[in-house]
Amino acid sequence: MRPKYRTLIKKWLGSAGRISRAVATRSGKTVWQDVLPAGGQATPMSYSVDGRQYLAIMAGGHHFVRTPIGDALVVYALPKR
Repeated sequence: MRPKYRTLIKKWLGSAGRISRAVATRSGKTVWQDVLPAGGQATPMSYSVDGRQYLAIMAGGHHFVRTPIGDALVVYALPKR
């Protein structure tokens, strides 16, 4: 099943630090951002359940990048349409 809000999100960007953000397709502007509990040096995932899109990322940190170490799976739900 294709994500319902595919046109809403162009990129979901992690960083070498703890910031995670989503960027709008048309404007290129940041739609939202959040601070992860540990470093987000992981590949983000997107999935859909009952027509609602979710974005997930492991926030495990990394000693080499010098981000806080953790073991959190962070999941964001996009707004219902």
